[in-house]
Amino acid sequence: MKVIHFLIFFPSICLGCIYILNKFDFKNKRWFFAFYFFSVFSILYSLIRHTSVIVFFFYLGVVFLLFDLVFFLFKKLKLIKAKELFKKLYFFGVTPLILAFIITAYGIYHATHPVIDNYNLTISKELEDDLKIAFVSDIHLGTAVFEDSLDYLVKTVNEADVDLFLLGGDIFDENTKEELKEYAYQALGGVKTTYGTYYIEGNHDLITEKTKYGFTSNGIVVLEDNCLLIDDRFYLVGRRDFTDEERLPLEAVIRNIDTNYPVILLDHQPKDDLEASSKKIDLQLSGHTHDGQIFPFGCLLKRGVEKIEDYELIVSSGYGAWGVPVRTQGDSEIVFVTLKGTR
Repeated sequence: MKVIHFLIFFPSICLGCIYILNKFDFKNKRWFFAFYFFSVFSILYSLIRHTSVIVFFFYLGVVFLLFDLVFFLFKKLKLIKAKELFKKLYFFGVTPLILAFIITAYGIYHATHPVIDNYNLTISKELEDDLKIAFVSDIHLGTAVFEDSLDYLVKTVNEADVDLFLLGGDIFDENTKEELKEYAYQALGGVKTTYGTYYIEGNHDLITEKTKYGFTSNGIVVLEDNCLLIDDRFYLVGRRDFTDEERLPLEAVIRNIDTNYPVILLDHQPKDDLEASSKKIDLQLSGHTHDGQIFPFGCLLKRGVEKIEDYELIVSSGYGAWGVPVRTQGDSEIVFVTLKGTR
């Protein structure tokens, strides 16, 4: 994965650093090249080590581009006074530096301060008592979420007294250390619910025998394209990830269920919503999108509630952050759903 990132981003990093450093009008070429190689090295190190430096340089480039666009428009419109005033605001490139730093600092804070999102949904099937569900996805343990954040998650869910705790994939990723995984198995297994804690894989934490044992040995049920009738009240369906070669068609997974019961579908990626809506699924819980995580990349991604006739889809923006511990778009969140049925 790191090699792929290097090959994809290296050319743009080199060009971007030239663009940014040219804004500071170095008189001495040695200083220019010294800062250039330092900048490229810092960004590549950030890319490999998953630090926030790369986000800072990204927004620095964006802010410089916005200033250039405004200067261009003022020049074309011959707004001389406005251009001079804006030049003072630019202050030799210092203002973009400050703005990029503020945006990045906000993103670091935002990624590590989760919010709680509550949804109250009513389905068209009988459900004698309300069903309270806690759902988290995309923790990516070890990037922005560590032991203390996991403890906060467990404490919050326990205080809510839920019926189900659902883990929607990418709890770990390729860079999560084994000691953090062991801590997570025990911590997440300590959540108290009426009907238990259930886990499905994501595209970054595809199930292995080792991770499966880690979850199951701590009382967490792993769902792999199978469904459970719980307390003769509702079905819980858990899918393998869309990237898993062993993933079955949804029709095959739910072939033998009685769809007169409420059906809750847990699927990491919100790709098969049209199919799910046609199969009498009542509620689907997904993640994966992070709501973009870094603005403006999430503007066209799914997040929140989508309704198609009697089918409801909730896409969480995730509890953690992937790649870098920064979130400038979407919240780190714990989702609580109160599911009501017809009496």
